[in-house]
Amino acid sequence: MKKIKFRWISLFWLGIAIIILWFLARALGLFHTPLIIEAIPYVAALISLLGVAKEIGRFFQRFEGVVSDLTGIKLELKGIRAELHSLDKRVSIVEMKL
Repeated sequence: MKKIKFRWISLFWLGIAIIILWFLARALGLFHTPLIIEAIPYVAALISLLGVAKEIGRFFQRFEGVVSDLTGIKLELKGIRAELHSLDKRVSIVEMKL
C-alpha cells in the first residue's frame, strides 16, 4: 500500500482554479444565480488562503528547527574548543619535557 501525502499547495491551486472558472462562467453569462452561488469565489479564496497559511506555517516550523539545530552546533563547538585548548596545553607540556 502506498501512502498518499496531501500537499497543501494543491489546495491553494484548486481554490485559484475555482475562482478563475467562476469568473469565466460569470463573464460568459452561463449563469444568473442566487446569492449562494455568488459566494463561490469567497469560499474559493478562503480555501486558497488556508493552503497558503498552512505552507507558511510549515516553513516557519522548519526554520525554527534549523535555528535550534544551529544553537546545538554552537554549544558543541564550544565544548570542542575547550577540549582542544586542554589538549594543546598537554602537548606543550610534553614538548617541554622532551
